[in-house]
Amino acid sequence: PQKELTNYIWNNELKLDILLRKDDEFLPVELKYKTKRHSKKMKRFNEEMPDVVEVLKNQGAQDLGMYDFWKDVRRIELVRNRFAKVKGGLAVFVTNDVFYTKGSKPSSNNHLFSMIGNVLHSTKKHWSNPNSTCAKTHPNFEVEKAYDIEWHSREIDDIDFYYCIVSI
Repeated sequence: PQKELTNYIWNNELKLDILLRKDDEFLPVELKYKTKRHSKKMKRFNEEMPDVVEVLKNQGAQDLGMYDFWKDVRRIELVRNRFAKVKGGLAVFVTNDVFYTKGSKPSSNNHLFSMIGNVLHSTKKHWSNPNSTCAKTHPNFEVEKAYDIEWHSREIDDIDFYYCIVSI
């Protein structure tokens, strides 16, 4: 429960996506899967379908997608700090939207939530404009250390996917 965690600032129940256990040690894994629209011709039962099918929906709102990723990192830190048998955790992000790998412009409201690869990210996860809708509905927070993100790519069924795994 969220009330078990000190400094848990979000008004939602704390749920973890996956919890791995080995003997008496635990490792939470948080997953994020953000997509942009992709449509293509498909086969069903080895028969070519006549229409193009939307295989991935456009989720957009990349600023909130990045926020949610860093929120997962923070949540794992809080769980690890509270429970002695939790030895760390993993935050996994998968997308077909290359925007996430490029990073935000320094002038953007979500600059400190950037997920660009191969740089140490600031511990501060703050909106640049405190009067923005995002800032009013998604509170600023800080993570415990500067994390590095390393992006990897893989093509699956003619769609380029990108993923990163951050170890906490």
